[in-house]
Amino acid sequence: MSVFYYRQFLTCVKLPLMSDAIREEQNGKSRTESVRLSPQPIIEAAWGFAITRVLTTAIELGVFTSIAHGHTTLETLVNETSCSARGLSMLLNALTALKYLDVTSSGYALSPISAAFLTRTSPHYIGAYVLHNTGESWSAWAQLSEVVRHAVPARQSVHGEQPNVEFFAQLVQSLHTLSAPAAAVAAQVLGNQTPQQMRTVLDVAAGSAVWSLALARQDQQTRVTVIDLPEVINRVTRRFVDREGFSDRFTFRPGDLRQMDFGESCYDVIILGHICHGEGAEGTQDLIKRACRALRRGGQIMIAEFVPDDDRRGPLLPLLFGLHMLVLTDSGDTFTFGEYQRWLSNSGFIDVRTIAVPAPSPLILATKQ
Repeated sequence: MSVFYYRQFLTCVKLPLMSDAIREEQNGKSRTESVRLSPQPIIEAAWGFAITRVLTTAIELGVFTSIAHGHTTLETLVNETSCSARGLSMLLNALTALKYLDVTSSGYALSPISAAFLTRTSPHYIGAYVLHNTGESWSAWAQLSEVVRHAVPARQSVHGEQPNVEFFAQLVQSLHTLSAPAAAVAAQVLGNQTPQQMRTVLDVAAGSAVWSLALARQDQQTRVTVIDLPEVINRVTRRFVDREGFSDRFTFRPGDLRQMDFGESCYDVIILGHICHGEGAEGTQDLIKRACRALRRGGQIMIAEFVPDDDRRGPLLPLLFGLHMLVLTDSGDTFTFGEYQRWLSNSGFIDVRTIAVPAPSPLILATKQ
């Protein structure tokens, strides 16, 4: 396709504004206003897959980490990454256009966002999350048309009767860094609201225990029970807890969260950290009811989730994640604050509210009546 064609195609065109045509009487004639439109957003969406692939490839090849280590020229990067000069130069050009790299007199340099989040030496590295998400989603999302037609996952549901342990073990490790800032804020808020006494916490489907570790870090009297699949606990949870030196303050209960008895009036805080979306509406309501039963009076439930607006017209990420659940699960979805508020109130919670945190959506807190 020629450059000339692209220039012609992306030129704004003048079209009638038909949706709510503005008609004015001028000299006895009706006039329809027009609006200038460009197909540029559509073209960018059509090439969205390429942007995802460029970022993923750069992470896979270690481009950002190599530059952080001082390999800033094409020649040194070719040697460091074992790539062709032709291919790598094209990739570097695209990364520069996408603002992941800058070009300086001495070669390529990391942009601030790449230095913070895409180099393996950074404590805030989220490249593992990008790689996991792309690897697990690429082929499944390619089947979205059929999934929408039939509402059947693109493959065996990762939340089915036999949960995909390998999937969850990889996912929770990559999510830890993303959730840590929000967990720190949540720990501070809950610490201010909880009496100064030994606090008992149940972390349901704890994964890396990022939420309960933040609580334990904030108050040394906190004692945590974590529930998750046996392989996730053995491969992920214990490692993160051991790294913090909190093994003596954590109790591990391996098993299926859908079948386990949470107990009655046992805990001061219960955490549902990014698990409701996979359980669907019925499963989430069941979790909330069981959590209410397991909390002491005045105890609090904390829910971390992707939460769309009540009219489901935005924000985009929670709505896209709802489709992600359609692609990967039998009944998963994202739910509005209004839905959570109703389910929590029906189960015996009061004072349902949100906490603003550095995350795509606010956290939801409620208190057992």
